[in-house]
Amino acid sequence: MSSKKILMVDDDAFIRDYLGEFLKFYGFEIVKASTGVEALSIYQAEEFNLIISDMSMPEMDGIQLIRELKTNYHCKIPILFLTANDKVDTAVEAMRLGATDYIFKEENIQETILLAVNRAIQEQEIEFERRRLAEKNTQLVADLRIKNSELENFNQKNMELLDQLQCLNEELEDRIRKATFDLRSVNEQLNQRLAELSALYEVSQAVSSVMNLGELLDLVMAKSKEVMKAEASSLMLLNQQKSHLIFYVAKGEKKNALKSIDVPVDDNSISGWVAKNAKPLLIPDAYKDARFNPEYDKKTGFRTTSALCVPLLNKEAVIGIVMVLNHIKRRAFNETDLNTFTAFANQATIAIENARLYEVQKQTADELRDALERERRITIEKEKMGKYIPQDLIDDIQKNREEKLALGGKSVSATILFSDIQGFTRISEEVEPQRVIDFLNQYMTEMTDLIEKYDGVLDKFIGDGIMAVFIDRNLTGTNHHALRAVKAGIAMQMSCRQITRSWEERKFGSLNIRIGINSGNVVSGNIGSEKRMDYTVIGDNVNLSSRLEAACPVGQILISDSTYRMIQGRVKVKKINVITVKNRKQPVQPFVVDPTENNVLCDP
Repeated sequence: MSSKKILMVDDDAFIRDYLGEFLKFYGFEIVKASTGVEALSIYQAEEFNLIISDMSMPEMDGIQLIRELKTNYHCKIPILFLTANDKVDTAVEAMRLGATDYIFKEENIQETILLAVNRAIQEQEIEFERRRLAEKNTQLVADLRIKNSELENFNQKNMELLDQLQCLNEELEDRIRKATFDLRSVNEQLNQRLAELSALYEVSQAVSSVMNLGELLDLVMAKSKEVMKAEASSLMLLNQQKSHLIFYVAKGEKKNALKSIDVPVDDNSISGWVAKNAKPLLIPDAYKDARFNPEYDKKTGFRTTSALCVPLLNKEAVIGIVMVLNHIKRRAFNETDLNTFTAFANQATIAIENARLYEVQKQTADELRDALERERRITIEKEKMGKYIPQDLIDDIQKNREEKLALGGKSVSATILFSDIQGFTRISEEVEPQRVIDFLNQYMTEMTDLIEKYDGVLDKFIGDGIMAVFIDRNLTGTNHHALRAVKAGIAMQMSCRQITRSWEERKFGSLNIRIGINSGNVVSGNIGSEKRMDYTVIGDNVNLSSRLEAACPVGQILISDSTYRMIQGRVKVKKINVITVKNRKQPVQPFVVDPTENNVLCDP
């Protein structure tokens, strides 16, 4: 994904460069302007995701710049502005004109501006997505209304047809009394027709109310088989490539045997021919028709005598076929049967398209609800998280956000690692501050990468010290976290030896660290108040890790007896004299791990 582009406007070159470089470090692309006039010129030529502007500038101040961007350039991107602590009235005016947020120039401006930039860009992306989904939902609703209107018209025609048939039935009853018809035969025909139309009406009502496509098509084919007095009925839909027909619904004694059969769209089968030519077929004698493929009878054990096959047409495009086989009472189907079956095919087509449209609308609505829910959860996080928490903890929080955001914690088995640079206070007093920061950032970056390599969680930086937590997240109780912590400590000590050579070449001094490691139960969770909290671990075992680090020889790793028991036989250690630590009645038995030895014998 490409980096976000920010236009930084400030007449103070120091602030402009300082904040620009700071944001570059976090992956943002920065374009700088020293005046409002220059900013307008750059804005016309390039596209940006965010604008950060000072308020007090020559030629055109921040208020004038915001007014120009909003009024004459119709600027839609977020605008953040910088102001002094005593410029509250200016901040209010800028927000009234359309600025997104304001940032006071104070000591912790780096932290504040990074949070404000990330928040503004994230809110803009959420708003764009919300608008896109809303527009898509509006269009789908309009399409559904059109389909429903078509369906209502079709149902109205069916009702009119039913009324006509009722009139016809009454007329025929009058004629029956005056003629020598076979009353039984006539009544059977009328009852059949009424059954057909009643079934059609029942299906049309279901199409208006049932949105489950499987249930709807199952009803359509069951009714068609019943009304057509057929031994079997089936519905097949074209695959995505439109090369084969796939059985979707099958009714009859051999229905299970049909589900594994795909029919090519060609002239070598009845259903394939109908799908290819988009025309219905009435086959009175299947084995005398060249388009009938007897192989399907062989595969299913069914004997086909006659068939009706009708294409499913949506806007003149074939989407599948419906078929009935073998009239139960007659040798073959007739033209009346074909007309009735075509009506069932039309209902099936409407059902398919209506259900598909409903599923698309439902999916879009679900996406919109999810987007709104994400926005709500982000708001909760903004209110409850006062500062940035380590990235490694985010995944754990995401599993159950609202529960994890609450104060409190739970007991977990973990290994805690503390490290500290020997004599760093003296080094920082002798070297200029910027060099101290550069060298410390190099060290912290390298150590963080190694901790994450061994699946550790960087809990916090404590000056030049580091606290890391190792937990078995799969909850299997294998205690692999202890071995991973020791491996990480070994890697950190070996890496420091390489960093030392670089530091000494640049006359910064030697890098020597101490590492203390302890394993046991700790409390993991949000610690603090409702307004400000940190996700961390606490407990006596955390304190013991810190005490071991303080007692550790320089360049070594000091582990507790509990850690040693978890890694015994896998790491070479040296047992030393017991030590007394603060706030513990019993002395502690430590072990020294020499990082220069090849002491990791096996992986978990």
